[in-house]
Amino acid sequence: MARALSLSRSRRPTRLTALGELTGAKREDVGSRVEELLRCQQRRVGLVPTWVLPADVFHQVVEAELPSGHDPASLLRLIDRPRGLERAARASRRLLRAPMPLQVAADLAEFWEAFGQHAAQRISVSSSPTVSRVVAAHAGLLDTRIGIASPTALADAIRRVWAMCGFEAALTFLRSQKVRDLGMPVVIQVLPDASVTGSMLTRDSGRVAISGGDPGDGVPHADTRVVRYWPGWKPPPIDGVRPARVLRFDPYGNVLVRSAPAGDGDSELPQEAVSQLAELATLVARDAEAKSVGFLLTDQGPLVWDAGEATRLAQIDGGEPGTVWSLASLGEVLPGVATPLTWSVAFSTIQDGFAHAFRESGLKVPKGQRLVTRIDGRVYFNVSVFFEVATQLPALHTPSLLEIMGSAEREVLAPDTGSSPSFVRVPIVLAKLVSEQRRLAESVTRFEEQAEQQRRWLVEMDLAILPDDALKTTLAETHEFFRRTSELLLSCASATLIAYVALKTVLARSWPAQAEAIAQALTSGVGGLDTLGPASAVLRAREGLRSGEDTLDPDGTDPAL
Repeated sequence: MARALSLSRSRRPTRLTALGELTGAKREDVGSRVEELLRCQQRRVGLVPTWVLPADVFHQVVEAELPSGHDPASLLRLIDRPRGLERAARASRRLLRAPMPLQVAADLAEFWEAFGQHAAQRISVSSSPTVSRVVAAHAGLLDTRIGIASPTALADAIRRVWAMCGFEAALTFLRSQKVRDLGMPVVIQVLPDASVTGSMLTRDSGRVAISGGDPGDGVPHADTRVVRYWPGWKPPPIDGVRPARVLRFDPYGNVLVRSAPAGDGDSELPQEAVSQLAELATLVARDAEAKSVGFLLTDQGPLVWDAGEATRLAQIDGGEPGTVWSLASLGEVLPGVATPLTWSVAFSTIQDGFAHAFRESGLKVPKGQRLVTRIDGRVYFNVSVFFEVATQLPALHTPSLLEIMGSAEREVLAPDTGSSPSFVRVPIVLAKLVSEQRRLAESVTRFEEQAEQQRRWLVEMDLAILPDDALKTTLAETHEFFRRTSELLLSCASATLIAYVALKTVLARSWPAQAEAIAQALTSGVGGLDTLGPASAVLRAREGLRSGEDTLDPDGTDPAL
């Protein structure tokens, strides 16, 4: 096994190599994930057994299997053009079925013979892109696949990691960050039996309780460690599919907060394990920067399988350094599941639709800023721009708008929330809103007729027999119909929102207790369209990129983990 996992005679690794033999390797050779694991290794942190397929192997496959102009550097230059999109899709497909180099295939076979037969379902494959961890996270290039059960599955998982270099969203974001080239080393790990799996944030700037009280009532502890854990070896819980427990403790291992029990058979961490995790956090994060650590708790103590920066400093395209981006459920604007193909068609339409809807209401959108953007494959809403646009209406009371938005960044959005609304122009504003609602009602009636005609036209058409020119024309007309649909839907949503907040502000002067119910009744939608659905989706801005003490779950769970 030593032969297959040793460094080659050249100074740069070109085959499957054990992590311990990569001391001094650079990021362009092993990627940012391995770079952080090597730093942990130098600090004598316990790591799970780890091997690396370096970037040179990826570049060999790209050179051998992809046509000219399909390498990552070329794709980054062309991804904003139709030709670049076509090449990126072709590159991703070919990498998914690319044969392994002979030496790498031999190394993988020997690796599986030595470890795979005894650790089936406990082999993991992770990406280690050659860009910084922060940029890689925003681009959606950090991926881990577990439960590898065969040599074929191992090779397929490696190819899937390589194919990520052809993803449109990733390449688009990397280009916005002025990244000129990309390599994709691969990390292969043998995961030991573990009683607990978890992730740890080594530094928390929030507030914690000292005597078991509410997490938001304590004193700030910058060095508080936050651990989220679950029994056995399992991937991290996503969207509450599997509950996890949360533990907060100081650098000395003194427990500050324990969350409520998460599920049957889920026991608390013993004090010995907490002390070991406190020592691990000290080793991993010697500087003041917060680190995120993925660990397994074994009989020999905690072992690290992943580590990296916890702070995201990359500038998001379309905003400013102080912009509040919120994870709004914009997928509710679209029927069905918002697949990548759906978003590729609808993303620009949603952006233009919001701007059109605001302009129709007489509001101005700041130039140079986007209302929506994609981060980690999810769609985020620019709350800062929305707040700035909405407050242009003279009847809007700032606290009322913030209350509806439910955002934790109230001081960032509006430092002065004590001002009273101006009622001088209220009659003009209300007249404009009534006129807008009537116009929308007429537009909805016309749209329903057009939508039915469009549906019948498409149902009766056999796209398989259309010539290329006719197919192109059909797709263009369908895309234009989608654009008009989006504009109408978002116009209804924005008009409903503006009417709701304005009416609630006015009604609260005379009927403060009934103002919300009356406003909801008056803004229940027009023409049969469920306009409040998209509006409420835009308003649910509780899972933003910025976290605060108001964003903690009732059980003390930190959404950042």
